[in-house]
Amino acid sequence: MKFSEYIKESTGEYCHFFKAKDRKWYFELGDENRPRAYGPFMSEHEAEKYLSDNHANPGGWSSDDSGTQPAPRNPYKETPYVVKALGRR
Repeated sequence: MKFSEYIKESTGEYCHFFKAKDRKWYFELGDENRPRAYGPFMSEHEAEKYLSDNHANPGGWSSDDSGTQPAPRNPYKETPYVVKALGRR
């Protein structure tokens, strides 16, 4: 077995976690110029878990806990009902 088969390869996508002014956590994922926002989450840990459970490894990320950024207007987060409806678990 090749070494690369042991490693979960990364996508190289832009990923940024941040605490917004509403004191909730969000992350942006995708193209750096037009990332998709996900959230809200109650903690950075919850946001990281959501990322790892639902998306490919981006290969790293940045994080900002200052709480100075505005919350995204239309963040995306699949609820358990949406996941069930889509047949994703």
